[in-house]
Amino acid sequence: CRFDEMSNTSSLTIVGKVKVKSSAMEAGSSFDLVLDDEEGHIASIELDTTWVTDTTDSYSNLEKGEHIYRIQMPPPQESKSQVATYTCCKSLRRIPLLVQSRVRNAGQYIRVGIKLRANPSNASTLTNMAVIMAVPPSMNGDTVKLSKKGAVWDSLKRIIVWPVQPIKNGESEEVQAQFEFEEYGGGGGGGGKKRHP
Repeated sequence: CRFDEMSNTSSLTIVGKVKVKSSAMEAGSSFDLVLDDEEGHIASIELDTTWVTDTTDSYSNLEKGEHIYRIQMPPPQESKSQVATYTCCKSLRRIPLLVQSRVRNAGQYIRVGIKLRANPSNASTLTNMAVIMAVPPSMNGDTVKLSKKGAVWDSLKRIIVWPVQPIKNGESEEVQAQFEFEEYGGGGGGGGKKRHP
């Protein structure tokens, strides 16, 4: 947020950062980051070209506003390397809910943390919300363990649906999920059944 003394006006700019942290096992590997900006909210993006390559032009069937970046995992000593910074256009309004996620490789497990925080300037409490988490085929959804009850694992759609309780202005809600890799957990989570983790 900036204040211009000359014009006596203030302006708000939303800035996002993408950071990665690798282990010794992951160093040197790479992955694709897909940026979906169908509404054109992003005004500019700054990439650390040491680790990031814009590969968007090599794809011919992308949807409107899609951008794809190949990210090379930095060595472990580059703790939480910031690989990209994006700035949203000034017309973008403040969002009512901030969603933060973190994924960590822990040997035979993958741990996912999700944090929801309600904007302190919201006019009312946020209600009727749910988090839907897609589970990739390499993860065994039947082995999921969550820090809070109430979530449902749908093995047919390979998603976890977690109903979120109302969140008052400025307050937050967190949940952690843990999965086993398919080679450890076995079974694959098939069969189309729903289960409460």
